[in-house]
Amino acid sequence: MCGGLGAPDLTDRVKKSNFVLPTVFANVDNRMQIAQQEIFGPVACLTSLDDEADAIRIANDIAYGLASYVWTENVGRAHLVAAAVEAGMCFVNSQNVRDLRQPFGGTKASGTGREGGTWSYDAFLEPKNIAVSLGAHRIPHWGV
Repeated sequence: MCGGLGAPDLTDRVKKSNFVLPTVFANVDNRMQIAQQEIFGPVACLTSLDDEADAIRIANDIAYGLASYVWTENVGRAHLVAAAVEAGMCFVNSQNVRDLRQPFGGTKASGTGREGGTWSYDAFLEPKNIAVSLGAHRIPHWGV
């Protein structure tokens, strides 16, 4: 591990908070809790893998799927991996930088639906179908 809970010279107020310095955890295995949680902080978990298929298997072997990141010089490979990883968003050769008009949201336990741009309309609406008969008509008797 490199990083941690803060430098010794930080004030007591910061030491008692949930502040974490940018931290890198090496040799992380998917059976570890840190690999199975969504960590919204400056934390990177490094995992060894055998090949591209193993990377996809490891990435999909969690309950969450908000965002994924692919770093490669091969754009074709980036598209294949991005399509195979179960996440609502994939950033290629970039961190989470997006135009706010693009859809935002996850899959699996990270949520459903999208917001951002016109996708926000659906995220904040509850569609309902109301059917009204305006004329006399025969109502079938089901099961008779």
